[in-house]
Amino acid sequence: MENGYDRKTGYVFGGASSFWFLFVAIALIIWLSPLFIKQENSSIKTLLIGAAALLLGLCLRFTFYGTQVDPERGRIREYTSLLGYRTGDWEKLPDLKRLRFTSNNVSSRNTPNGISPTMRHTSTVYTIALFSYAATPDYVIKTENKKEALQDAQALAKILHLKVEDRL
Repeated sequence: MENGYDRKTGYVFGGASSFWFLFVAIALIIWLSPLFIKQENSSIKTLLIGAAALLLGLCLRFTFYGTQVDPERGRIREYTSLLGYRTGDWEKLPDLKRLRFTSNNVSSRNTPNGISPTMRHTSTVYTIALFSYAATPDYVIKTENKKEALQDAQALAKILHLKVEDRL
């Protein structure tokens, strides 16, 4: 699938994936601790606990959702990648007619105590929608980075032989 499209769309664990490096650091500290601290536990237990922390950290970092398009075989899939292993069924690519590029301002509130909202945050979400004949899109890809979204829209338009409808 050299001429295809492959995009990571989001982490499975959401914002928690940002803490992956902490688990990797914990694993290193656990593995190096016998050099500095006398332990009563066996070294096998220490290795296993460190390996579990490392595996958890790597899972947080390298588990994500994505979308792949294979125009040569006329197929598309939305997948989940776990440490590089991708799962998700390939589907036949519908007869796509339009590619629409839009943006929406999304407002969200932070409610840290669960009762009273404290801050309001507004961000722009860029959407790439692929349409066949229906009024609703067959596939949607969202991102908050305008440059990245525009590059993705142009790449998809090129491989699918569609024109980008820019509705910004």
